[in-house]
Amino acid sequence: MPLGIMRTTPGPWLDRRAARARRNAQGFADLWDCFLAAGPTMMRREKSGAMTVTNGLYTIQIEMTEGGQGRASGVIVLHDGRIAGGDSYFYYSGSYSADRGKWRGELTTSEHTKSAGVLPLFGGRDVTCGFTGLYSADTAQVNGTALVGKTSVMFVARLMLRSKL
Repeated sequence: MPLGIMRTTPGPWLDRRAARARRNAQGFADLWDCFLAAGPTMMRREKSGAMTVTNGLYTIQIEMTEGGQGRASGVIVLHDGRIAGGDSYFYYSGSYSADRGKWRGELTTSEHTKSAGVLPLFGGRDVTCGFTGLYSADTAQVNGTALVGKTSVMFVARLMLRSKL
């Protein structure tokens, strides 16, 4: 074909390109279906179309980062903006809001059982914490601050979805 002259009718190269595009689109759809069927996810779609946290039972791992030393692990239920849960010595209650992968809330921690031979940082007090963080798939992470007396205690927590409600 002489230089400067373009073919205006589709040739075999265009048919192959279209077939490849169709195969890629089907492959993507199959991959997406696989992710959807893989199991529980921390995100659910609201009637408004926004993605938010899935109602469910989560495990939580908490670690103090500044202002105190300590770790805790327990379970927590997130349900329509409400929080309830606990561990061996404390129970938690509070609320949260979430939208498009970000969430924030507050949580009150109260002691339900005295620990023998150990003085917990929050022991004997109701402590309110504020937190912000990110969520995606079946996990979340938050950074928060608790005011214990006159001391600010910063912490990180990791949540993992175990069962949808």
